[in-house]
Amino acid sequence: MYLRTPSRKELSRKEDANLEEWKKFAAKSREDLALVENLEKLMQVKHELDGVKQKTLTDIRKLKDSYEKKVWKKKLQLKDDEEMMKLYEERSRVIELIPKFWSNVFKAGFQSHLNDKDKEVIEYLKSLVVKGRPCTSECTIILEFDQNPYFKNSRLTKTFYYSHDGITDSSGTKIEWKAGEGITAGPEEKRKSFFTWFEESTKERQDVVANVITSNLWRYAPSYFQHMAEQQNGE
Repeated sequence: MYLRTPSRKELSRKEDANLEEWKKFAAKSREDLALVENLEKLMQVKHELDGVKQKTLTDIRKLKDSYEKKVWKKKLQLKDDEEMMKLYEERSRVIELIPKFWSNVFKAGFQSHLNDKDKEVIEYLKSLVVKGRPCTSECTIILEFDQNPYFKNSRLTKTFYYSHDGITDSSGTKIEWKAGEGITAGPEEKRKSFFTWFEESTKERQDVVANVITSNLWRYAPSYFQHMAEQQNGE
């Protein structure tokens, strides 16, 4: 069955769902009580993340002087990053308790970047972590995988280095494909493999894949998970 990727507007509406709606959704999906409780915790963390971001934006808007705004904007964003990092760590601990969370998130929000072979590999995705962000000097995307029949690596990473003009350099993991596997194994794919991205050097100032992961999948992960589950349950 084709799974339509939700728009940002749709995701925003889902982000506004309250805890009771999440509970009803889990009940409709016939998931057990543990999942309901974990979804509730996930939504609570989501509301805290939203609160931190909104407070920072409000504080920045209050600043009138352009120089003052430039100085304090950086200080406020650093404080924002510290608080959000703690909340993302808390979110990750909850996500660990939800089976197939990240593989479902990728299938819901990243399918246009995956070919058929990639989708098989993504089933083994255990976690996604984003350290830093594009507006800082360095940002690292980390994907951790369960043991799988495709490659030996348990972790794939890609790091981007930035100046005020955008990306200046990047580095990624060399994937150790198992015998008979790899991006060149089997019939030629119509769509380029996502996994070539880890070893490619980024020549542009912006990286489309990195932007989708950091700005969409990482930030809106709970909504993508909900969307995927709803699709699978025919809603």
